[in-house]
Amino acid sequence: MEDKELFGKVFGQVLRDQRHKMGKTQEAFSELMEWDDKHLGKVERGEKTPPFALTLYNLYTKTDISVDQLLDQIQEKLNSMKQDN
Repeated sequence: MEDKELFGKVFGQVLRDQRHKMGKTQEAFSELMEWDDKHLGKVERGEKTPPFALTLYNLYTKTDISVDQLLDQIQEKLNSMKQDN
């Protein structure tokens, strides 16, 4: 798996974890983010990687998710996964 795919997969996992912490369903979160809920499911499964500029802006302005914390968690997971290989 190349780094871009791995990043997308980890981003989706962390985004799902954050959505769960907010207590939001996929439908509620996708409505908040102005996404189709099927698209959100694909992002969470790592099948699609969203356009990051809009995604980060929406996370910053429409949720309580810290973009810095989100990116730190992605980096930690990526580092851990690379060490396991």
